[in-house]
Amino acid sequence: MALVQSPHPILAAAAKSAARKLGVATARAGSLDEVAPFLMERDVEALRTWAGWDASAGVPSDGGP
Repeated sequence: MALVQSPHPILAAAAKSAARKLGVATARAGSLDEVAPFLMERDVEALRTWAGWDASAGVPSDGGP
């Protein structure tokens, strides 16, 4: 997986969430907490739900990668 830089926080958050859904380790893709301060809370919650992130600390809810 190649990492890219994104100038827009919603794009960065969507990429992190997509990587999570694809099974990429959080240590590699990063967590939503890194970009959450730049997003509306409802966007963060929607991405966490979609990607299967635990609402606390941006960690995978299944304890996975």
